Amino acid sequence: MKNIKKQLDKSVIITGATVTGKTTLCRRLIVHFGLDPMPVHTTRKLRDGEIENIDGIFISEQEYKTRFDNGEYLQESLESAYFSGAYYGCPREWINSTKHGNYSCFVCPTVKMAKEIK
Repeated sequence: MKNIKKQLDKSVIITGATVTGKTTLCRRLIVHFGLDPMPVHTTRKLRDGEIENIDGIFISEQEYKTRFDNGEYLQESLESAYFSGAYYGCPREWINSTKHGNYSCFVCPTVKMAKEIK
């Protein structure tokens, strides 16, 4: 299993409850198997130990809403993108990346968001 990319036919999507180790697992997959990080865009604050552009892309609420209005996210409504006091967006660029053979590790805060990545 040295090169898991050769064994994958899809990217890895990790979802689960808050503080269950999603980010830790994704980091390990990225480091050990060479997967590409695909960080979610979020309006929440950066947590201790998190790394910008690996664990998330942390943006203002105004920037999020502008990007949402421009159709940059997979979420269908602002309500479906709001979770635990912050907005989360799965960028459409993720889909383009995986279609071109870049196997990635996604962390989605909800199962509904994970299902929107197809």
